Amino acid sequence: MKKLNYVIGVLLVLLLSGCTENRGKISINDTTKSIKISQAEVSALYARCAGCHGLDGKKRVFGKSGRIASQSKSELIRKITGYQKGTFGGSLKGLMARQVEPLTPEQVNALAEYISKL
Repeated sequence: MKKLNYVIGVLLVLLLSGCTENRGKISINDTTKSIKISQAEVSALYARCAGCHGLDGKKRVFGKSGRIASQSKSELIRKITGYQKGTFGGSLKGLMARQVEPLTPEQVNALAEYISKL
């Protein structure tokens, strides 16, 4: 029982102190608990989108979708998470769901930020 209390105590100290990985990819700030994704990772994520939406995000996919460029970050997050949950989308819903399904919330956030600035 003493060992268990010790382990729990150590884990709490580590959790509350925050951590940083120095590879430029992830940093967790102990006050905001935000996870930052590198610009290279965001660019790689958007490369998957650019195949259909264009490098500038202004291409209409199969003449059906709207442009994703210049949409607000919150709107993009709402749409991407809607595709993930199956609660948003029209005729391309299935295609989009497969594209965004593996994204983590941090990746969705970073991708939406990137697209909103196109």
